[in-house]
Formats: sequence, structure tokens, C-alpha cells
Amino acid sequence: MKSYLIHYSEIGLKGRNRSMFEEQLLRNIYRAAKGLGQVTVRRLFGRFRMDIELDEHATTIEQRLGRVFGVAYFAPIEVTKGFDLEPVRAKLLEWAKAGGFESFAVRVRRVNKNFPAKSMDLARDLGTLVGANCDARVDLKNPERTFNVVILNKEIFTYHRRIEGGCGLPVGVSGKVALLLSGGIDSPAAGELLLKRGCALHFIHFHSAPFTDRRSQEKAADLASLLIQHRAEAHLYLVPLGELQRRIVADAPSAYRVMLYRRYMLRIAERLARKSKCLALATGDALGQVASQTLDNITVLDSTIHMPILRPLIAFDKQDIIAIARRIGSFEISIEPDADCCSYLMPKDPVTKARRRDIEEVEKKLSAAGSPIEELVEQIIANTERRTIGPDGVVVSPAAEPE
Repeated sequence: MKSYLIHYSEIGLKGRNRSMFEEQLLRNIYRAAKGLGQVTVRRLFGRFRMDIELDEHATTIEQRLGRVFGVAYFAPIEVTKGFDLEPVRAKLLEWAKAGGFESFAVRVRRVNKNFPAKSMDLARDLGTLVGANCDARVDLKNPERTFNVVILNKEIFTYHRRIEGGCGLPVGVSGKVALLLSGGIDSPAAGELLLKRGCALHFIHFHSAPFTDRRSQEKAADLASLLIQHRAEAHLYLVPLGELQRRIVADAPSAYRVMLYRRYMLRIAERLARKSKCLALATGDALGQVASQTLDNITVLDSTIHMPILRPLIAFDKQDIIAIARRIGSFEISIEPDADCCSYLMPKDPVTKARRRDIEEVEKKLSAAGSPIEELVEQIIANTERRTIGPDGVVVSPAAEPE
């Protein structure tokens, strides 16, 4: 049996709503531990205790817990039944003799105030034991190794190894968001930040079929699977935009081409997002990074739809974004070559300071040329493929359209 003490992050500040956040975090911890054997998680004085039956899964569960948002940190603990301090002394003695640290501190917390020894006195006593059996010095302000003893009502926890968690809020407490997943570096990083703020994600990927192959779609599925791993089920919409792009190239000025792509993408995305009961769209836009991401153009894009558009990377530079991508493991997937819908038929002179009335005038002319473009949008939505991604990150099936 392996046991962990799990400390949460912002949840402790949530007042009357705290229990709702705790319940969601509890569900997410169970999801992270799925498939690793018999697991029990229970509340303890504003924290959680997890017991996992099979010790050989310790490394795997620690990797997964480290990706659970809402967890501040967690620690593998030694559990002593009752109030017998001898097993605690024996474990501290073992850790002291093992060495590997140059400074240390002993912290004692009495949740059970009826325990006879005071926290400071017990910490001093145990610190003397550790100091007598190692070459390290005492440092109460910035110790290299901290030995923790937590005294509860019927047991004592002892630990010295602390593992950082994802912090933030539990995924699911902030509602559903549809992320426009391009297959590049930026949008997965944006998704990671939204997950950290408690958003459950669904994904919308635009591709240029039938004029390109399926590589961008495969990348999008890989990236979505990575982001959703060990979390709740998600939808991935694969939207064929190629015919709409061809139409825009044929009938619209080249300078407005990218803005038109994006405005129609947002219209389509809004409708698909509502099918998955999402409250907002999200993109990987960073201010000024490319022509369509100037403040003027962002303003025109935002006027296209009624749903909020979240841009968690708006003030990040490229190196900040790459650092996030490398940390979560999406960078290597994103840099794989593919023909995505944004690079297909890219103009040489994209407008950087679009005006809404000019764009809307172009759209009116576009609708008047040939068959109505609104009919093409309806056809694109009808031909969109929807997949379901399970909480283990595997694409489990194409899914039927929701009612």
C-alpha cells in the first residue's frame, strides 16, 4: 500500500463554494488514478489522503498527480496508527542516515490538539535525533530537506519528499470551452492554460481537405489526446475548410483573405461549440505575432460572433509559448510538418488594420458571387467529422451528432 497526502491550491480560498471545488478535484484525482489498481481518496482537514494498493504503480501515479490541476503539491507518507512515536523516530532515523542533504528542518503539526507534547517541543526533540545521525546543519528558514510530522486524531503522517502539482483550479469547475486547435505550437499551450483555470476543453480543427492530406487532422487528434489525458471525455471536430478557402481565393481581394478565413471559421466554430454546450471559444492568438493578430484585426474578428473568444496567450512572446509546449510535451508533435488550413493559399499582402465595414462589404460581395456562401457553410458543418476522446487520451470513436 502506498499513501499520499495531497494539498490543494486556490480551493482553500473559495469560502462557501469550497465543497464544490473539492468534489471536482476528488473526481479528477480518481480519473488520474484510473487503471492503476485499487485506489481510495478521502478528505482530511482541508486536504486529501490517497491510498493505492499496488506499490509498483508509485511512479505512474506521481506523474499523473503532477498533472492534476488544483493540486498544489503532494507527498508520499508513512502512516503510523495511534500515537506511538517510536515508528516515527525509526523512520526519521532511517532518512537521516541515508543523507543526501546539507541542511534540514523538522516541522510538526498537531491537528489533534489533545496530543500531550507541544509541536515546538516535539520538533526540537525529533530535530535533535536527526542532527545526531547525519552531517547536515539545522536551517529553519531555507532547509534543503524538511521532515514533516502531522498528528491527526488516530494516526501520524511522516514525510520528507514533496512533489509539485499543477496548481490552479480543478478541470471542470469553470465550464466548457471550445479550443480552435490548429496543430501548431500556440493553441495547445493556450489549452494548457485554460485547463489550469478549470476549463473543460473540446476541440475544433480546421483543415484544407480535399486539397491537402490528413496529416494535420492526425496531429490535431494527437494534440487533443495529449491535453485531455486522464481527464474528462472531449469532442474533436474536424472541419473541412478547403472548398470555402477556394471560394474566397477566387472571389475576394487577397489582402482580406486571412481575415475572411478566420471570420468564417469563427462562425462555424460558434455553432459547433454550442453543440457541445461550450460557453466560449479559445484560440492561441498572441498580440502582434502575425497579421491577423493585430489589435485592429482582433477587434474585427471578435465582432463576427456573439460567443466570447478567450486568448490566454495574448501577452506571451514566442519563447514563453515554446517553453509551455516543451513542458507539456506538445512541442515535438506541433513541429511535425503538415499542410494546415492557415498556410494553404496564404496571401502575400494580408491586411493588418482591417475595418469592420470594409470586411462586411467584401462578405456581401462574396455572398452575391455565384451560389450563396451561407449554403457552403451549412454544407461544411454537415460534413464535419466529430470524434470522441476518452479520459485516457485515446480517440475512442467517431461520435454521433448530439441532439
